[in-house]
Amino acid sequence: MKKMRLLVWAFVIMIIGGTWLADCSCSKTSKTEDEADSVVVFLDKMRETDTIYDEFVAYRNESDSAYEDTLSEEYQMPPVLPSFTRIEKGFSADSGNLSYSLHVDYPKSSITNAKAIKQWLVDMIREDSCGMGDGDSEQLRLYELYLPVAMYTDRFVTYTKFSMKYEGGLHGNYTERFISYDYVHKQEIDYDYLFLDGSIADIVKILLEEVEKSPRYKEWNPDVKSEVFVKDSKGRTTGKFKLPQPGLSKEGVVFSFQPYSISCFAAGVFHFTIPYERLTPYLTKRAKWCLIM
Repeated sequence: MKKMRLLVWAFVIMIIGGTWLADCSCSKTSKTEDEADSVVVFLDKMRETDTIYDEFVAYRNESDSAYEDTLSEEYQMPPVLPSFTRIEKGFSADSGNLSYSLHVDYPKSSITNAKAIKQWLVDMIREDSCGMGDGDSEQLRLYELYLPVAMYTDRFVTYTKFSMKYEGGLHGNYTERFISYDYVHKQEIDYDYLFLDGSIADIVKILLEEVEKSPRYKEWNPDVKSEVFVKDSKGRTTGKFKLPQPGLSKEGVVFSFQPYSISCFAAGVFHFTIPYERLTPYLTKRAKWCLIM
């Protein structure tokens, strides 16, 4: 029981700041070695087992209704795939003013390189938790992180990362993106993994063409160019480009633009997909291997 209490507090420490690990860049203060070790123990156990301790009971209190009012809609998790186990756990602190819940599809140990996927998930969750809980302990602060599997192949896995937070004000904020991981080579799939050097201008051109085909583009007319064309301090285009992190889907490479980035908050997240066949000339050798092309 004493050990469980220590692990419970380790989890609370992690979600409030999670910052006593040596590799967490948002560290602000030092704690005892015992506290740091307890966080490491928790993360190691999460990585190496198929479940987070059953004693970690999901916590929801009277602040539920306040939280639901902060977002435009409730996030709906898709059905869990057979090779994964869905874990939904949570905690509250600061007399209920701080609430955190985690919903993640965790790989079963029987699948290939399950340990690598678990480590990648742990690192992602730990990074996402940095800074959470900062501020006035009397202020209602609510956080939820959803990580359902969107696609799983014998070479990569794609998660939908849906992160929601409320830290005061009229409404909460959220982000949603697709994040893919090559678990054979133990490498997150980013722009450099997928695309050849010097191809970004061509990919941006193709993306803008695909954007105009989207029904949501026609409905909201978002300003995608303002996000992908890099400007200088005077608002002039520099001839350089930037793109959101790509994610892999069945149809193609997905680029996600978050609320406020190209349109108003009410418009929500925009996901634009470039079909694989349009990207074939620009893919790296490893990307073609990953996609079996």
